[in-house]
Amino acid sequence: MYDASLGRFTTIDPHAENYFDLSPFAYVANNPMIFIDPTGMDIEYDKDASFWFKVKTTVQLAAGWVASGTMRNQLNTLMKSENTHTIHQIDGAGSRVISKELDAHNESKPAPPEIETNIDSDGNITMGIKDAAAHDAAMDKWQGEHAEITSHKDGTGVGTNIYIGDGKGMKDVLKDNGVNKKVLFGHELTHAVDNDKGRMNTDNMKPGVGSNAQQRYGTYSEHRAVRYQNAVTRDLNRFRPFNKLRIRNEY
Repeated sequence: MYDASLGRFTTIDPHAENYFDLSPFAYVANNPMIFIDPTGMDIEYDKDASFWFKVKTTVQLAAGWVASGTMRNQLNTLMKSENTHTIHQIDGAGSRVISKELDAHNESKPAPPEIETNIDSDGNITMGIKDAAAHDAAMDKWQGEHAEITSHKDGTGVGTNIYIGDGKGMKDVLKDNGVNKKVLFGHELTHAVDNDKGRMNTDNMKPGVGSNAQQRYGTYSEHRAVRYQNAVTRDLNRFRPFNKLRIRNEY
């Protein structure tokens, strides 16, 4: 814990055993220009994330921390968790959150089947899936294993991988597909908290609003994420007398 009156840390990092190469009193691996860690817990960047991506993301998270009590509560929950939440850089726009267990299991998903073409003696062409039965059996096995991974929704809780799109221009520092980045983080951090608490229920659907079926129905976690996203939006709009951010009314 940091004592501002002394300018010193009075306790060691509670996760110091994960970082044997660093002093247990070192703040954010001695790199405060890139990382923030108000509680000493684990929110980390993927090792392949670029310096510029880390700077942009840290600035947005820090600004959200200051401007939005909702976002501050989300970050506090994750940083006090015993689970580790890792921010990954992806090309282009968009974002998503997935439990580490599900993400790791996705790596073992069978590759798409090969398509084979046959030409008979009359010149007729037929196409089909090569070794279709074997591929179907492999997919059934993988899907069964995937369904057995439930820690993200059974109350156990698990760490997450948070994938954030990295734009190339200055406008992309502030927005992602036209959405304010801090608002985007408010949405995705809600999914990370749901994973962390083991309440990422993706089975049950809840009626919503919107112009099509996809908008009218969403998972409970998606509804919760939109609700918190709108709370962050309202927090930010308090500082925007003009050009206020849009409240999202679809799921």
